Amino acid sequence: MKTDAAEVQLILNEGFVAYLSDVARIGAVKYNISSDGRVIVSSDIRFRKIEVRYNYHVSEINNSTSLEGRFDAAVWFTTFTITLVADETESGYDTHAQSFKMSNTGSFVYSTSGDGLSDTLKGKINSIVSSDFKTSQEVVIVRELIPFMDEVLNSTVDINNYLQ
Repeated sequence: MKTDAAEVQLILNEGFVAYLSDVARIGAVKYNISSDGRVIVSSDIRFRKIEVRYNYHVSEINNSTSLEGRFDAAVWFTTFTITLVADETESGYDTHAQSFKMSNTGSFVYSTSGDGLSDTLKGKINSIVSSDFKTSQEVVIVRELIPFMDEVLNSTVDINNYLQ
């Protein structure tokens, strides 16, 4: 079942914000779905003595929506396939500045429970800085909402970030 841009826009208007850092403490990533439906990813990665700061914009978003019935409840599944491109790159090793090209691909699945009490964003982003520095992150964001109130009750983030 396909959905038009207006329906996707309404789904994304609530927005998702998560601050993520991996267990090895080599980086931090911020994911944000803005009210106008754009997915913004920014990261600050420190690896060895090289500090690299990336700001990304989404160059392409392909989405499709399906509706699945669960007895008297309906669950929406919206899948986003996202290609990320480095918008600005600043890096340095001591006082010597270097630039890196970084390719990123990711896919995210957004789902909302039929009772409206929780929604979930699941995704994976793969980044390639060089032949010896590749990362992959699996992201799961679960947001539970207070009944009849548009407030966040609890948010949990699970991350699996590792060097390939």
